Amino acid sequence: MRSGPQPFAAMLFPGAALSLLLLMGAGHAQSSVSEGEKLAFDRGKGNCLTCHDIKGGDSPGNLGPPLGLSVREIDPEFAQRFNLPKGLEGVIVSRVDPLSPAFDADIERGHVLLEINRQPVRSIEDYRRLTAHARSGEVLALYLYKPEITRRELHTVKVE
Repeated sequence: MRSGPQPFAAMLFPGAALSLLLLMGAGHAQSSVSEGEKLAFDRGKGNCLTCHDIKGGDSPGNLGPPLGLSVREIDPEFAQRFNLPKGLEGVIVSRVDPLSPAFDADIERGHVLLEINRQPVRSIEDYRRLTAHARSGEVLALYLYKPEITRRELHTVKVE
């Protein structure tokens, strides 16, 4: 079982100091990290503690509990491209980590997250709020719309 970000940069560049440019939607921040240092994210606030709060970010701004997925707001282009039903409210799954609880639950990039535990998810802020207090071992019910098959489905995800 994983917890937190994986040390991929250290594996690629052992002993090197890295300069990081974090791109978050319309905003960005720059930071650096040396060998042995770690970046820390406040999952409740959705920010990198190294570079402070980044508003409106796609990642890491939407990190919740370790479900292994990232989300973003539905934009008109996505809604039109996937012919989403009029008035559909939710957030788009923009990334699913391999071997994560979300991956194991067959959640895929492009699905639309509608509800968590019967509570509507209309924004990234809703996603953060509904996942912020989930504890390891807890099972969350995710109600999704799958545009590729135009169907809604309920999936359960166990928090790591």
